[in-house]
Amino acid sequence: MIHDKGVLTIAHTKVKYARQAVNLARSIRYHTPDIILAVATDLEARYFQGLFDLVIPWDFREFPSILCKLELDRITPFETTLFVETDCLAVRSLQPVFEYFEGPEFAVFGRNVPTLHYFQSLELIQALVPSATYPLFNGGLYYFKRGTLAERVFDTAREFLPRYDEFRLNRVYHSLRNKRGTPCDEPLIGLAMAKAGVKALDDPRLDIMFAPEPPHYQINIDVLKGACSFVRSGKLRHPILPHFVGARDSMYPYLRETLRLEAISGVRRLPRWKDRILCARAYMTAQYLRLTRQTRDRGDRLRELMLRLRGRPFVPGDWSTEAS
Repeated sequence: MIHDKGVLTIAHTKVKYARQAVNLARSIRYHTPDIILAVATDLEARYFQGLFDLVIPWDFREFPSILCKLELDRITPFETTLFVETDCLAVRSLQPVFEYFEGPEFAVFGRNVPTLHYFQSLELIQALVPSATYPLFNGGLYYFKRGTLAERVFDTAREFLPRYDEFRLNRVYHSLRNKRGTPCDEPLIGLAMAKAGVKALDDPRLDIMFAPEPPHYQINIDVLKGACSFVRSGKLRHPILPHFVGARDSMYPYLRETLRLEAISGVRRLPRWKDRILCARAYMTAQYLRLTRQTRDRGDRLRELMLRLRGRPFVPGDWSTEAS
């Protein structure tokens, strides 16, 4: 059954993403209670009961990891879809977002620039997909209507994927455990948009989605009060959908707000004593996750050094190479 419009998210492979999807759904329900929510997943449906109207079973093996967004047109149960990644929170109503994007058939929130940090060779990109500008945007949000334009954009992005390295596009999420990095949806969909003549949309009067800026990720946020602000690229932003991409979802502000959303379920106000307990719990959890991450990374660096000195290959997270 196809519904008129709604919000779609994806939670696959790890229970972590199911938890994020639940946090996102709680924040949307708090500020936009009447919107239809759908989640596509390969996890058990019980994780999403009571918060999502539609749970869509999906096999993500063809497009794993963040490339799953290349299938949004196939997954969506809506005529008009607002896709939001699970690691976001809604701090205000999403109705202004739907109203802002109402006209176009396919839209992202961002800017149009002559080159992107994803391109290793602008000359090569210009030869393959000639355009004066290319969309620069946050792939945590896509808006599209069911139709030929959305199909063309997603089909082209999927066609470009096998040529990712031929296009000399930069990969993301480099680490000791993934030194080569991971292909990303944003340059693929951006190139597909450029080929179809679709521009990114940006309105200085409306901050739809931004992520807190590295390295400190400073953010002032209170989801229950509808407040969020931080400085991004030298400008004070007040996003409707702050994006806690990467390690930001293990930091104190995100953990505090998700605990508040969980506790507020069924009531409209938290007692001050309970809020202070939640804040303390979030702070201790954030410190634990930070120390765990640092310990794991240091352990990987030490094992890599030891194995290289012994002339053996290093496999992150695998201790078997050190057995003999």
